[in-house]
Amino acid sequence: MAGDRSPDMNKQSANQGDRLKHALLLEVLEGTQAWPDVTYAETHAGSGIYRAKGQSVQKPDKQYIRLLREEVERTHLDEGDNGPGAAYLRWLKEWWGSPSNDDTYYPGSALTASHWLTGHRPPEQFEIRLTEGDKETCDDLRRALVIPEDQVKQGSFDVYLDWLTETDNLVLLVDPFGIVTKFGESGACCGPERGQIDHDVVEKILDLCAHKERAIVHFWWSSAQGYKYYHVATTCLFEGWRGQQGAVTHREFHDKHNHRSTIFGIKTGAEIVDGLPGRKSWVKSWLKSVIYEKPRRRTK
Repeated sequence: MAGDRSPDMNKQSANQGDRLKHALLLEVLEGTQAWPDVTYAETHAGSGIYRAKGQSVQKPDKQYIRLLREEVERTHLDEGDNGPGAAYLRWLKEWWGSPSNDDTYYPGSALTASHWLTGHRPPEQFEIRLTEGDKETCDDLRRALVIPEDQVKQGSFDVYLDWLTETDNLVLLVDPFGIVTKFGESGACCGPERGQIDHDVVEKILDLCAHKERAIVHFWWSSAQGYKYYHVATTCLFEGWRGQQGAVTHREFHDKHNHRSTIFGIKTGAEIVDGLPGRKSWVKSWLKSVIYEKPRRRTK
């Protein structure tokens, strides 16, 4: 990232990490249908819609939107299929099947969640709370979602963290560019203004949600080259925090490349996280080349 400019996320949209994140997001939301209401919150919400125009013409394997769209088109979906990844497949078939949507566009997590909520709940039973640091990107997000302006805050998410985590019945997606151990000790190029979080922020987010009756916190994070040094420490932090809690469970999924989804279920939310499809189920799904679950440790 150069200066205060936001990177062009169109280049990576619909890649393996997005497929991991968005498939699991919909699995989680499907599990919340018995909740009386739900708040969906997201820390780094992006622009809502991404375009294939920024993806490499010279490298066909980097044309993620085209490759995913072609896979969706040739993948069959039986009526009533609720297997692993079915909600994501159904959503993408609807998205690219609509004459109003350009087939070179891809929906991000905020738009995906908004679409699911409006299709499954009356307006009084859900709320959306989003933050996006970059002003131009935030303006794009507001146009993409067409939701009340007060549901989208432009600015660093840490300023609005109490607002993001205020309500019960919470599904919170935390998807920074990377997680480092501690700002000030991790190099001069690290900080929330660059889309990163450190372990102090991770623990603050988890602690704010720890006593809710129903909460799911989904950390989507990178173990790419620039963050490999922090990967083990971050995994230990997640496992250590879980070990200090009572009615909390957590699971970790990989995209078989360099992204992770660590999902915490708190109190009633633990039932949903425990009920997510497991390793053997993903192997049989249309996302078998993308999603892999890290083996779960047995707890005493």
